[in-house]
Amino acid sequence: MDNLSDVIACCRSLDADKVTERKAVCIYVNIETAAIQKGKEPQSATAQSNREKKKQEVSALFKFVVKQANKRGPRLKCLALLNSILDVLGDEKMCEAYGLDYSNVLLKNFITVRKYWVEISPDRWQVAQFGEETDYVITELV
Repeated sequence: MDNLSDVIACCRSLDADKVTERKAVCIYVNIETAAIQKGKEPQSATAQSNREKKKQEVSALFKFVVKQANKRGPRLKCLALLNSILDVLGDEKMCEAYGLDYSNVLLKNFITVRKYWVEISPDRWQVAQFGEETDYVITELV
């Protein structure tokens, strides 16, 4: 399979009724991000351009997934979404690649949704605001 058909398959699975099919999109984003991070720094201008284009595609896919999921009401697990965003913002390389887009998702698609922000504990908001880890153990909401 080529990249375009992978993305098309992931986009089609967004509307699926089965959770496992929708999770395939998240797995795709994680795999592509790992591949970008693992690769050595490109030497040629073309290779660097291709790498930047891939970063933009992955970031756009994440934004698209969140928007699609929230289109019919908030359907994502709030802690999973917040953890994904904070993981990117907390990692220097990830933040450089995706920080702006993930920050925008946090501001436009997370904080504005009441269901999400009321489910977050004060301890977790502390981590989100200041990046300070506490002894608080986070369990995913089911």
